[in-house]
Amino acid sequence: MKRITILLFLCFMGITMTSAQQNTFKGTWLYEQEEKNGTIQLDLYQKSIENGFDMDGALCYGTFAFSDGSYYSIEEVEVKGNNASLQKVLDTEMGEFKMQMTYNPDNKSIELNTNGANSLPDKLLLRKSDIQNLETSAESPTINEFDNEASSPISWTGIVGAVILIMAMAGYSLFIINKKNEFDQVYTTEYFSTVRRSNGKNPQSTPAENAQATGLLEKLRQELTIFQNHPSGASYLILLKKRQYKKCADYLRQAIEVAPTNPEAVHNLQQYAHILTNSQRRLFDGSYSVMIAAGIATLLVGYLMSDLLIAILFAEAIAVYYLASFAPQYLILNKMANSSHVSTGFLGTLAKIVGNAKVITYIFDTQDPIDTITGDNKYRYDDYSQVQASVFIVILAYLVAGIGIMYIACWRFFRNFIMH
Repeated sequence: MKRITILLFLCFMGITMTSAQQNTFKGTWLYEQEEKNGTIQLDLYQKSIENGFDMDGALCYGTFAFSDGSYYSIEEVEVKGNNASLQKVLDTEMGEFKMQMTYNPDNKSIELNTNGANSLPDKLLLRKSDIQNLETSAESPTINEFDNEASSPISWTGIVGAVILIMAMAGYSLFIINKKNEFDQVYTTEYFSTVRRSNGKNPQSTPAENAQATGLLEKLRQELTIFQNHPSGASYLILLKKRQYKKCADYLRQAIEVAPTNPEAVHNLQQYAHILTNSQRRLFDGSYSVMIAAGIATLLVGYLMSDLLIAILFAEAIAVYYLASFAPQYLILNKMANSSHVSTGFLGTLAKIVGNAKVITYIFDTQDPIDTITGDNKYRYDDYSQVQASVFIVILAYLVAGIGIMYIACWRFFRNFIMH
């Protein structure tokens, strides 16, 4: 199951990267200048754009329709990342040209190098149209105006991949969270007597068997870590690492196979079984404030982009984040023991900046007459710039966490359920 989950995770990342790349040179783009404007339909990854001047309705990689009546179709193309070479571009007079396109991810525009074809400007700056079902002017030829896949920034392939990943992660998380630990049961003298009897042995263990079990349990105890609870002064035997659990579990299994009936050995065995069971018990180690920030980001993205599918994916990502934040107890204790984790988490630490930010106060002596009300000839100036900056940092951190909730959830799932 773990291998399948890892495979789905890798497939999702590949699908996400591929989907992002395949949406670069796709959709409706606009060229707008004072004297000339145009509408450009693109799908440089497959021939899906209808050539408006072809009598048979042939498909091409894209079309240019300008307000002066000129019309071009892209017949051959080669795409490499953010660069595209239009190796064969035809106009209505069957003139053949070569052009180049470069996508700028910073301002999300395309620079079209026409090489001066048909007296076109050497370089045209294209911007993505906000309206996919755009109607061109009466002077422009009729073109394929709607690209049903370009209406959403996420392709259906990416959506299906994300849904499959979310379902796999949620299902596997619930399975692990509710999985019963192998040592989660009550070990008593009567229990081991019954086991020995069923195996055809004497109901009472021999002194040699009791000594063997005691030796195994002593090795187990030496592997455990003493955790000091500073507020109360009490100390506990705990596990802090995965490999530590594996070694202790191996010693405990061997002791259980011996099936001792000595009361002291059984008592110690039950105690260590309880420690190992608790170390695997999963507790929520996430941040509710991050979930709230992600919820706000979901509402903002859904409202600004008017895309219900993206809002649904964000909501599902929040659910995955919640499930993926159930970490084994030994991992949480490890953070506490190493002082690498505070109860408020990373964002809580940023929030403390507000309380710790210094307020710089300046007091100026003046030669002005003494104030008749306060009797003070000193003026006070408080500089709250550090507090304002810290508040901005916290808000920005929460916003980034909210928008990137799916990636945070994937990391937590990988750490808490794959690595541990």
